[in-house]
Amino acid sequence: MGRKQLIDLLIAEGLVQQVGRVTPEEMADSYLLELTRRSMLQVYKRTPNGNPIKFKMHDLLRELALSVSEAENFCTVITGEQGNMEIKARRLSLQGSNVQLRSYRGLSKVRTLFVFSPSIIPSSLSAVLSSLRWVAVLNLRGTPIVELPPEIAYFFNLIYLNLSKTNIERLPKSIGNLCNLQRLDVSGSKIENLPCEITKLKRLEILNVWQRSSGGDFDSLFFNGGVWAPSNICELKNLNKLSLIRVGDDLLKRLRYMTQLRALSVAEVKEAHEKDLCISIEGMKLLKRLCVSTVDRNEVLRMDALSSVPPSLDKLLLCGKLEKVLHWFTSLHTLTSLALYRSKLTEDCLPYIQMLPNLRELWLRHTHVGSRLCFSSGFQNLSILEVHGFPTLNEIIIVKGVMPCIYKLMVGNCKELKSLPHGIEHLSNLRKLYLDRMPDEFIASIRGEESVDRHKVQHISRITHSFKTQSGLSFEDLS
Repeated sequence: MGRKQLIDLLIAEGLVQQVGRVTPEEMADSYLLELTRRSMLQVYKRTPNGNPIKFKMHDLLRELALSVSEAENFCTVITGEQGNMEIKARRLSLQGSNVQLRSYRGLSKVRTLFVFSPSIIPSSLSAVLSSLRWVAVLNLRGTPIVELPPEIAYFFNLIYLNLSKTNIERLPKSIGNLCNLQRLDVSGSKIENLPCEITKLKRLEILNVWQRSSGGDFDSLFFNGGVWAPSNICELKNLNKLSLIRVGDDLLKRLRYMTQLRALSVAEVKEAHEKDLCISIEGMKLLKRLCVSTVDRNEVLRMDALSSVPPSLDKLLLCGKLEKVLHWFTSLHTLTSLALYRSKLTEDCLPYIQMLPNLRELWLRHTHVGSRLCFSSGFQNLSILEVHGFPTLNEIIIVKGVMPCIYKLMVGNCKELKSLPHGIEHLSNLRKLYLDRMPDEFIASIRGEESVDRHKVQHISRITHSFKTQSGLSFEDLS
């Protein structure tokens, strides 16, 4: 299960204590780390810089947990057709591909329902939902439902609703009945518009709404993945995370009133939106994560009017054409992750960001149109670097002493780059090198022990080459 989903569930279940100024999300995150330290959870997947993003439980520990959970009436797990049983626990988990749903006795007691069954029949799901009365946590992630079951409109105690990766195309007006809802996730669904009734959810804190796209690539997500929202969504004063909405003139003007936001992702931004966008961002003093995407890859992203950045900004993603490097890049002292997509800069952006003290991740995709990329100084804490989609790039230079902490390097789709980055042999901490659709000359220079540049990558424990074939994407181990 994903880290963010676990955090949301811990909070929704009331298992997280508030301590001082520490946010519930930060406290829940510390719980997960402690459970991992005690080996009660295992890290299943990590981000490129090592942070856990998915967890699992060891089989033996899981069996023990299920046994104790059943004995203590904490949670009942149903994995198949289990007769006319009575549900005594307040938490019910339906798992497996062959689970048979029925109106079990005692369902009215259930406060939490998890459905982990991608092949569940929607009509049978409705039969279970109709028996619930006081449910507060409902997880239907990945189920094949195409519309919101009408029974949900009467779940007035609902705090957490997860409809992500379903086939739902719209939210009904009755969504406004869920007056206690705090977390709503419809990410990866087919929803394109949010109803006006969404603004009735005055207690809503987190709203994830990016839509599934057919392309499956970065362009499809950032240029086509946003969802239209009513402009008065800005009246939701408890909302601290809003992602990923398409913005129009009216919504952008009102966005300045959402000073409480900690995470914001906006799409469909146009040149004319610069003033309103920058005024809004300047007022968001608590903002830690910001994603801004233009209406398409040719639209210029103008943000030079931003006079000051949020003091705690941690992650920044800009997707769209930049005519010049933004002057405030040098002031991003708290930033740990920077992603520049489709910037098409003719100016070198590296001198503006090389001295950022906390920068650990740098993602450059179609960022530069020059022939040379030189890392001449700085980047002392950088651990991950991606250089992808530079059509005219023929040389990467890494001066000795730069990027001493780099652990993972990704280079891809640079058709004119025929040789390794100069100085890669000095990156003593580099352990992973990923190459994607690179020229044959580049790959030949490091393939095999007798290749011309093999000695420069001997210290790298994992080298992977991905390339397209008629059957799809293939991988080659060059380690």
